[in-house]
Amino acid sequence: KDKVAVNTLATQGLLLAELISLEPTQVTYKDGTQDLLVTVQHLQHILGNHALKECTALIIRTLPNDVSKLTRNYDTLPYPAYFEPLALEWLGSIGIEHLLVDVPSVDRISDEGRLLAHRAFWGLPIGNTDVADATRPHATLTELIYVPEHMQDGTYLLSLQIAPWRTDAAPSRPLLYPLLPL
Repeated sequence: KDKVAVNTLATQGLLLAELISLEPTQVTYKDGTQDLLVTVQHLQHILGNHALKECTALIIRTLPNDVSKLTRNYDTLPYPAYFEPLALEWLGSIGIEHLLVDVPSVDRISDEGRLLAHRAFWGLPIGNTDVADATRPHATLTELIYVPEHMQDGTYLLSLQIAPWRTDAAPSRPLLYPLLPL
């Protein structure tokens, strides 16, 4: 409910960021419905193979990754992948301050406004909308990005470039710069 100038949250200029690619897990519920889910175990397994070094930003590209993501209608089946709340809570616990994902939301498309994964990332209690109660109000979440296939997983410099709007959401233009080997 608070008006937050989102662009004041990523003022470090260039951030050290890790790009990872992953294929979400297909889960089947008791009622037979299926979802694509990114779990904490999945992230722990993949990030165990990547040294996050001093990275405070994580970019997640879901597979398969093709240019249809640029024009896809995400309101129709199959619905896009989303993240279990525990996965985002864990990312916060390992020091990820800026998370960028190529899905329309880290939460299920139809979650009745609970936004459990968003809340977990910001450390905001369920049902609470007061930024003063968040344990990580400085963290940013960027959704619906696209990372081209030619960009390899690894460490980059990230310029987040958030529009100067005084609101809880604002457009951004994340730019990645490859690190050159010494």
